[in-house]
Amino acid sequence: LKLGSAADAAAAASTSTAASAVAPAGGPTEQQAAFDDAAICWDFVAGRCKKGNICRYLHLDNEAAKAAAARALSRLGRGWSAGGVSEAHRKLAHLFHEGGLMVRGGVAAANGIGNTPATSGATPEQEEEWLTHCDIEREEGSTTATLLISMGSAGLDDLGILAWAFWFDTRLEALVPKPATLRATEVDFSGNQIGDYGASVLAVVLEKHDVHCDVLRLNGNSMYDASLKDLVRYLTSSDQATVRELALGENAFSVRGVAWLFACVTLHPAYPVWSEDLCRFEPLRLQLGASFRPDAEDGGVQSEELVSVLQDLSAACHMSVLVGEENEEMSQKLFATAKSNCAAHICDVTLPEGALLEDPVPHARPYFLECPPEAGDVAEGDASKTRMSPCILFDDDSFVVLYKPGGWGCHGNAREGGTLGKLNPLKLPSEEETNRIIQMMTNAGHNADAACIKAWLLLTLGKDKDADAIRDPEADHGLCHRLDLGTSGPMLVGKTLDSYEFAKQQIRDRDVVKDYLALVHGRFAKPRGTCREAIDKSPYEAERRVRIHESGQSAVTLYEVVAEYESVDASKDKYSLVHLRLITGRTHQIRVHMAHMGHPLVGDWKYIEKREVGLRDDQIIRRIFLHKFRVTFMDMDGLPVSISCPLRMDPQLWSCLGKLRLTGGMALHGCDAPGLRPPAPPAGKPPLRSPSPQRVAGGAAKLPLRSPSPKSARRM
Repeated sequence: LKLGSAADAAAAASTSTAASAVAPAGGPTEQQAAFDDAAICWDFVAGRCKKGNICRYLHLDNEAAKAAAARALSRLGRGWSAGGVSEAHRKLAHLFHEGGLMVRGGVAAANGIGNTPATSGATPEQEEEWLTHCDIEREEGSTTATLLISMGSAGLDDLGILAWAFWFDTRLEALVPKPATLRATEVDFSGNQIGDYGASVLAVVLEKHDVHCDVLRLNGNSMYDASLKDLVRYLTSSDQATVRELALGENAFSVRGVAWLFACVTLHPAYPVWSEDLCRFEPLRLQLGASFRPDAEDGGVQSEELVSVLQDLSAACHMSVLVGEENEEMSQKLFATAKSNCAAHICDVTLPEGALLEDPVPHARPYFLECPPEAGDVAEGDASKTRMSPCILFDDDSFVVLYKPGGWGCHGNAREGGTLGKLNPLKLPSEEETNRIIQMMTNAGHNADAACIKAWLLLTLGKDKDADAIRDPEADHGLCHRLDLGTSGPMLVGKTLDSYEFAKQQIRDRDVVKDYLALVHGRFAKPRGTCREAIDKSPYEAERRVRIHESGQSAVTLYEVVAEYESVDASKDKYSLVHLRLITGRTHQIRVHMAHMGHPLVGDWKYIEKREVGLRDDQIIRRIFLHKFRVTFMDMDGLPVSISCPLRMDPQLWSCLGKLRLTGGMALHGCDAPGLRPPAPPAGKPPLRSPSPQRVAGGAAKLPLRSPSPKSARRM
């Protein structure tokens, strides 16, 4: 929803007036106020929105907008999402606004979607029918509710699912207090006429209320690949599996869309999910059908094509997939109690004769693999004298993925010592002078402005006549996102202005997978979890740090403990190596979230409160321990691309872990994780081992130790 003109603002104001006209005399109801408030851009009210006409929310700067902000903050005490509203709440309100839905006498009315003719919303008869198919059970005083939604073959199209979602959202707000846990044994929307728009509405309403269901049935609809993107956001929105079994057959998905689903759930903290009944980790069960796109011009995606993609996917994303009906042999591949990298099980596709897929290996093993061949020699040198040089891990006509070592900045200016400000994009230096400048940037004796990633891109790729974004300062020289000075990892770069904007839109839509590894202080009470605290960036300009505050933007970080360490000196300081999946992308999000939870990052002087802790960190590493492990995105043709950087890519971080004692976590066995091992147990006591060492060791040897080349298996 792009409302930038005066006419748009007037239309929005008239809509708000019409909505308030039917409110009770005492003022708008809480539900109606929530709808109106969620449509307003909070950043614009606070003077921070820089998106202009591409912003999806209303740009209103009047007393009514300020009152709406005050109402949102007042709801925080009653369990509403931090920062006013969550992203799912905002998007759902936008979808309702786009569909013309508002509260009129307690009944939803629809004014049409886009150019669709105006139709009525849910009638009282429809609501009565929905009540018989949507059961909500909650004991008095309990914050846990059980749902059973049986809307199969209900004749719902996109407008119908929009009206149902509004009714369902209103009903949940009224019956279930927040925060609440919503468990659904089954959510069935099979056999309808739901398209991409309706699938988006359904996914967002389930994400907003954090519904966790055993089975989600969407087979027999009219969904294409765009629907899978919305469903994936819902599937990956929590550290606990939101869906255990997903039925998608008899739709119009292509192999590209299915590959995107697999790429996003792999290495996710929620998948595979622990099964109390079977006492093992169970992958996400998928029902796709042997030919699940029968209306495609090429005749549909056959099992042979799907298996071929899965073979490439296993190498690119370090994941394993089970195919076919479950049997005893397949069950033996799943570890008894250890978490594996098998994130999905396609139940209704037959594996072609002779086709082989990788067996599951320990879930944490990909973090510690050998460096990919594109990285070259990453042998550790004297960090006080030499910086590692960036390298290109992936390159096609539209995108580049480069590896940024720690110590290289993403900013750059013309100050003394700055490199970027001294370069003219229209008159780049000769090859000899280019080599001299790059050699100078790797000299650790120069300041951070000298080692500038933008300058390196300009010198390395700027002479390519088609790489117009690399030469354009307004396009940030192609950088689609940034990493902090001390953070290492892959960075996505758009070579052309079109690809740059395409990638930026993916980031805004939460369609870029961002996985990190961090060493933090202390031990976690649970092996995985979620931090949803709002982040306020207002102190950043003055203090170069952010804070947790209810007035900030909503932020979501998922985490999973990979390994536990302790120092070898008398202090016995405890550390945890954690994998973090960013759902949002706020400034310093990982750093401030971990510090807020009592687990500041090692070497992070900005957020470590005790000076003596920072001084002890300096004994093992003199920089922040934060490494971006993976970036996954879609290229211009809609094909997923996944690039991983194992921890060995950063020799300083690898060496830091080697100075500590590895004491626990999923990486303790079968993963080649660095670290000193615990001393041998006294005589007569059994050694420490994993619950199933034979199976772990047997599966681990089957995964290649080197990542595939960037122009073949990494593009799926």
